Formats: sequence, structure tokens, C-alpha cells
Amino acid sequence: MNDILNFKSITTYRLKLPLQFNFKTAKGEVKERETIIIRIEDQQGYVGYGECVAFTEPFLYSRDGGYVLAKTSR
Repeated sequence: MNDILNFKSITTYRLKLPLQFNFKTAKGEVKERETIIIRIEDQQGYVGYGECVAFTEPFLYSRDGGYVLAKTSR
């Protein structure tokens, strides 16, 4: 088995969806959530998906969606 990963393509999709109910904390209120979907296809045609549900701006953690996209776009 070859241990080298040989991807044909990596695509990221940024989706924003409204929440059914607003999410409130002492740091603020969130009315919609953004998620990043990652699609990877290898040379044999196998496709896999992943997701990252970081907040649009640093909210609870120091990382946001822009940070994640920057790290995956290299």
C-alpha cells in the first residue's frame, strides 16, 4: 500500500445558515452559523467530505472560519 496521499482536488465551500433560535451568551448573540465543508477527491475517484463549524469571528475560541480557510488554502 502506498502511504502517500495523492489528491486530485480539494474544494472548500463556505455556507451560512440562520439559526432556528438565537444563541446568547455574555459575549454576544449569534443569529446564524457559518460552516466550512471540505470535499476531497483522490486519483481513483473516491470522494470524502469534512466540516469545520468555527464561528465567523472569534467568539468562544481564538480561531474563526477565516483562519481555517487560510490554513486549508495553502
